[in-house]
Amino acid sequence: MALLGVLATTAGASPTNGPTAVLPVDIAGAGQTPSVSGDGARIAFVAVDPETGHDRIWLSDRAAESLTLMTDPGDGVRDGDSRHPMLSRDGCSLVIVTELAIDLFRDDDLGERWDVYRTILPGCEGNDGTVDWQLVSTTSLGEPTARNDVAADQRPAVNASGGIIVYARQALPGAGEAAPWTSLDVVDLTVPLGEPGRITRSPGMPESLPATSNTYVGQRDPVISDDGVSIAFTSDATITVIPADPEDPESIEQVGATWAPGIEPTGPATTQVYLWSLAMSADDGGAPIQLVSADTDGRPGNGSSNQPAISAFGNVVVFASSATGLTAVEVSGTQVYRAEFGIDRVITLVSAVDGVPGDGPSTAPSVDASGELIAFVSTAGNLTPLSAAHRGAGGDVLVANLGVGSIERLTMRPDGLPARPSASAPNMSASGRVVAFSTTGAVELSAEAAMPAGGPQIAVVDRPPVLSISNIDVGTVEVGLESTQWFTTLQNLGPSAFVPGEIVAPAVGMRLTGGTCVALVPVAPGSSCTVSFAVTPMGPGPFAAEILIHERNGPLTATAIVSGSGGVPSIVAAPAGIVLDAATVGSATEPTVVTIINTGAFPEPITGLSRGGSNPADLDILIDGCTGRTLQPGETCEVAVALAPSTNGPRNTILTAITEAGATASIVIDGRGVYLPGIAVDSEVTSQRRQVTVTGLGFPANAILTVGWTDDDRAIRVGTDAAGVLRARLTPPIGRTGQQTITVLDPELRFEPIASRVVLVTAEQERRRRPTGG
Repeated sequence: MALLGVLATTAGASPTNGPTAVLPVDIAGAGQTPSVSGDGARIAFVAVDPETGHDRIWLSDRAAESLTLMTDPGDGVRDGDSRHPMLSRDGCSLVIVTELAIDLFRDDDLGERWDVYRTILPGCEGNDGTVDWQLVSTTSLGEPTARNDVAADQRPAVNASGGIIVYARQALPGAGEAAPWTSLDVVDLTVPLGEPGRITRSPGMPESLPATSNTYVGQRDPVISDDGVSIAFTSDATITVIPADPEDPESIEQVGATWAPGIEPTGPATTQVYLWSLAMSADDGGAPIQLVSADTDGRPGNGSSNQPAISAFGNVVVFASSATGLTAVEVSGTQVYRAEFGIDRVITLVSAVDGVPGDGPSTAPSVDASGELIAFVSTAGNLTPLSAAHRGAGGDVLVANLGVGSIERLTMRPDGLPARPSASAPNMSASGRVVAFSTTGAVELSAEAAMPAGGPQIAVVDRPPVLSISNIDVGTVEVGLESTQWFTTLQNLGPSAFVPGEIVAPAVGMRLTGGTCVALVPVAPGSSCTVSFAVTPMGPGPFAAEILIHERNGPLTATAIVSGSGGVPSIVAAPAGIVLDAATVGSATEPTVVTIINTGAFPEPITGLSRGGSNPADLDILIDGCTGRTLQPGETCEVAVALAPSTNGPRNTILTAITEAGATASIVIDGRGVYLPGIAVDSEVTSQRRQVTVTGLGFPANAILTVGWTDDDRAIRVGTDAAGVLRARLTPPIGRTGQQTITVLDPELRFEPIASRVVLVTAEQERRRRPTGG
């Protein structure tokens, strides 16, 4: 196969870590259609070569701080455009659609041509340090050759390992002549060329030509699950599945399709989104193809649905649709939806707040591995507070967290205020940590961005999760005997998901027994999980061991230290762990009682209680019935405690009782803090020239917040005091009268936006002087 060497690698050319970084335009020119690897370390994108005018594919390796040109034609290769870069989830395969005549062994290079290629990237198994492109889009009959009928305007899809690729090509209806619409080919690169199973053609294409005057696109927009089993795509053919007759051994499952009509007689046909399972058939009790964009009655939606994205396991498909009946919510325009497939299909409107859909189009969704974090582009002004007052060329990039019901704007200026909408084509890493998108407003988004040479640039927002995990002192455990079960709590403080990989306790005498932290199961921002364990001391005296929770495909590791002592235990705590209800920051949970028991054969004086865990200051000891007491064998004492969260999110504390001899007994106490702030104004009626005084209580202490009028970009930044009190003065929005709303926004998303009572703004009347007379 033809080799293209690593022709243009520049050290230090990747973006620096920060809220928003921009790939350098002095090397790559304008940037479009980014694709992000699962760990967010690699980003592939299209940039125009200013010398030739051709589209080139570039690869940014953020870990290696390099930027590499992937599609320089080199000597002897006909030049052309390269488009639609797609990185596999493992970051080792890059798939492109290109005009370059790379594979001259199977292609005569005559006429117009587009083909799909894959290369294995440096640092991965199978790469020898060069760029070796492998032809994907081959014919399946006879000696395989390049197809040359790949749809140049369609992105391919690649599974997590890079071995299975889906692409759109021109369909061949009737007599075999190429049609103006496309169908899908699935290529398994692990099967040798020309062998059965290498190429699978998608079902669901009508055998007859359309009978209407509508225009048709066929099958397009493929996306594929990590295991390569589930494929979602867009089609303007209505697909039906007829199961085989169980009483007729000669019958087989059939997939039928008819061309869908359009909303207008001569306009485009209505498209739907379908989910195709390569591993399921109707004979297995399931449907190999399911309609994703069905309305509440199960019928195809009454508007076009397209742009699907798919979760790692293929159970969640996110898409954009102009249909009006997909949920019970009344909508207009294009919105973003999420369909989850389990026992039943459950569809949710994503581009909505409190059930109110966006008041502008939302499109181009991208989803994390779990299907819980969804990035999309929107021109709606009501999905996040403090929308920019003027629209730009493009939209805002928003991230919906379905676990907590929040929507966050990523297109923010460095000062924390909304940027002018100018973004498109967001792509999200597996955890949702890294989001890359194309923007014409890079200078506004990043203080380090240079003025663009022309056209859009690639912006990268890196949102690493902040993790906290509690250390545990299990006290004294009898040598050679396994202790009771304990647990440690991993807290994800956000803003992105944490996806556990390997969870290990390497020390001898440590055994993991379960918990809710499970490999490949994401821990959503603002949530927590537990790891249960037991210890068996190998000898007398103190011991310490580690529990390690490694991030899947990432650099993060949460480490919990488990300590204790081998010996004869004299006191124990009951229960060993408690999970309390959530409490408002500044208040406390209801009291709960824990018990300390003397399990030994001798009296044990209790000398004190100590607090530990990730948030020790949040534990209130209300009644101490143990300190100063001497417990006789079998005797108990009680301690009443409450959790008083100092901030929002999961809170973890540990209460430890200590004896005169140094023996200990601990209780893990978990809970959650929530902010419930509120604001008031000095007047509910004001004029355009009179400022409004805003006072707020219950906010995070010593925090910088944004205060302003909804849909007005002249907001101000205000700090709270040590008690979480906010005070600000606002001038009413210029040229706007009637009912206006004040919003307080926390850039760290520690609380939902809080709106005051509506303020009525009246027009300013010019005062007339009363005439004075004699």
